[in-house]
Amino acid sequence: MYNTRIAALMAQIEKEKNILQLVRGAFQAEPCADELDLDFTFTNVQFATIMAKRAMERLKTLEALLEKARSHDAFLCAECGEPIPLERVLAAPESTLCRDCQELWERQKACESYVPPQHLHSRSRGGMAG
Repeated sequence: MYNTRIAALMAQIEKEKNILQLVRGAFQAEPCADELDLDFTFTNVQFATIMAKRAMERLKTLEALLEKARSHDAFLCAECGEPIPLERVLAAPESTLCRDCQELWERQKACESYVPPQHLHSRSRGGMAG
């Protein structure tokens, strides 16, 4: 299981590096024939910038996870001690709880913060015959 997690994280890191390589092409300057070409290029560069930023953030997160995965007690639920599934770790790297413990925690938190709606005060009928 340990080697599987390491391999999966390394595969994800390679995927993000490939995205960065693909995005890099958008930053290559080409002559623009007219304003429309310039607008199109500008839009592509803006999109590529966003994609590059996201890929770099994801790459940093994955590299941190890889370091964490190299310690054998990594990715264990802080509550029950069971392993957190790799899919959950990749989807939500900040997870410290397994899905079951996370759901229980969220339910408890929801109950603690629940405020029942105020009951409407019964109106006095004031002289109305019933």
